[in-house]
Amino acid sequence: MTEQVASERLYVLPTDPARPLEVYAGLTGAPQDRLGHMHQAMELGIVVEGALTVAMGEHERPLSPGDAWLCAMWEHHRWWGNDGCRVLCMAFLPETVRESLPGEQPWLGMFAASAGDRPGIGVPEARTRLLAIAHDVIWEASHRSPSWEHALYLALLRLLLELNRYWVPGGATAAQSRPKQEMFERMRPAVNLVRPGLGRRVSVGEAAKACGLSEPHFHTLFQRVMGTTFGQFCVRSRIGFASNLLLTSSLPLDAIADSEGFTDASHLHRSFVRIFGCTPAEYRRQGRVTLSEDSGSSLMATLFCGSPQSIHDATDGALGATRASAR
Repeated sequence: MTEQVASERLYVLPTDPARPLEVYAGLTGAPQDRLGHMHQAMELGIVVEGALTVAMGEHERPLSPGDAWLCAMWEHHRWWGNDGCRVLCMAFLPETVRESLPGEQPWLGMFAASAGDRPGIGVPEARTRLLAIAHDVIWEASHRSPSWEHALYLALLRLLLELNRYWVPGGATAAQSRPKQEMFERMRPAVNLVRPGLGRRVSVGEAAKACGLSEPHFHTLFQRVMGTTFGQFCVRSRIGFASNLLLTSSLPLDAIADSEGFTDASHLHRSFVRIFGCTPAEYRRQGRVTLSEDSGSSLMATLFCGSPQSIHDATDGALGATRASAR
């Protein structure tokens, strides 16, 4: 495949800091796409044109136009496609979708399922509907007609509904009722404990206490809602925060390791290679190639790596820089 840096990028910034939503539409092929991404947001993607392969852990999924993929919070994922492959990505926090879908259909279970058990590849009719919604999103974000922000949130709900309506979970997900939004709200205090620059690990006991639960009950409920243990969630988030610092700062590796609660630079190096499949130095070098080609892509790395207010501040700054470069 010929490497191709994305040249068409469309960012929709969160108009409501408490319910952030990012939209990316454009070409695949930036060097960082192959190395992978990790961010706090959940991600829903649709292939608009061409062929794409999305990898999450050991699971690889080939996708065609109208097919979708889902990524959980802080889940490492990477993609690669043929020349001219275009995608639409919507990244959002769980609080962006505060309610269940119409008909009380819980949607969190789609993200909590194992990567191979999530919905995404549909029948021809479903592909047609997903593609139509994707084109609606791109049109709304491009033209910004009255109430376009509300149209994007409605489109997100429509995509979640289409993916959820015919999904029959298998494996462990099928053995229990699907987690609902109120279950995530119960886990939110623990999720909020995981912050960038904390400089230490958050214990299961601390997280359980924040949620007002016993440790065994917390462990069971967290894994059911989030699809991973709290310990694994913390490791993923700390590596995600570190990957963001590699791209957005000139800090040495030992300073990043200290900031994100790793024992030392060697500990961070080993953990990083295990997830990303490359060294931190390689990731920083390739990621900066991407940023130098398109200043707007820095938002992909920085969004959803902090509190809703810090997200709002960061995107305001990125939007200003993008507008200035466009003049």
